[in-house]
Amino acid sequence: MKLHLDTLHPRAVFLLKCLYTSGRLLRFLSQILVSEEHRSKFVAQWNLLIDQLQFEEVFKGVKLKEKLAIPTPISPAAPGPISPATPGPVSPATPGPISPATPGPISPATPGPISPAIPLIKHSTEHFDELIADVDSFWKEYGYGYVSLLKLLLYEFQNKVPLIAIQNGKDAHGLFKLLVAPGILNKSDVTVLIEAVYLSCLVGLESKIMDLVPSFKGFENFEVRKFSKRRQNLVNFGFIISIDTMKWIEQLYNVKSEDQWDLIFKIEILRKLPFLVEKLKQKNMMEEYEIITSSDN
Repeated sequence: MKLHLDTLHPRAVFLLKCLYTSGRLLRFLSQILVSEEHRSKFVAQWNLLIDQLQFEEVFKGVKLKEKLAIPTPISPAAPGPISPATPGPVSPATPGPISPATPGPISPATPGPISPAIPLIKHSTEHFDELIADVDSFWKEYGYGYVSLLKLLLYEFQNKVPLIAIQNGKDAHGLFKLLVAPGILNKSDVTVLIEAVYLSCLVGLESKIMDLVPSFKGFENFEVRKFSKRRQNLVNFGFIISIDTMKWIEQLYNVKSEDQWDLIFKIEILRKLPFLVEKLKQKNMMEEYEIITSSDN
């Protein structure tokens, strides 16, 4: 399998991340090498190892190339001689009587419509239940451990969805259904679901979503609107966190976790994230620090 990746493309790191976290090849391999009763454990361990060792190294290489990229300088135009203007005689103006202006009625300005800078598209569907079912099925097959990631994402709506309900969620279907009652997710607006799929790198669902949601045109140039930049940073932090870093954080805050996103979710609930950010800076873990504190649009 070959992949051409332009390191200067704005979606390069995202595409690379999706490649390493799709898990398809690993699952096929597990069916050949591992007995059924041990297959889930095999996939879980290797998924985490791939994220932490292989992706982390390639991610660093991409970021390094981006920093070393130097734009082509623009050569200034060569200045030429400036010819002075030839002065001519100045004729004095002949003064005449000044007529006062006749005042007239003042017409009020006609107001026009104010166009929003960036229109917000609401993606709707007549196949709401089918969409959630298909997303849940894909999540179970290719998103092992990503239920914790979804919980971390949905904590964005902590003022509308009870925390205990998010914590007790068992699958994507149940977690997405929590958003129906407060009106965050319904057939008239499934944008949150699409953005969650995008941020989780489960972009293999693109064609299925396009079939069921006519207004959705794919993930190319897709913009996230429902989830804050801070929430996106936490998810991205989970993608590059290492095994050693996980163990260090667990010991630091005496927390046990199932995976990296479960760990971040628990640290956030404990209100320890600001302290973790400072610890990352103190230990000179600048890659992790910059991702979790990124403020880029």
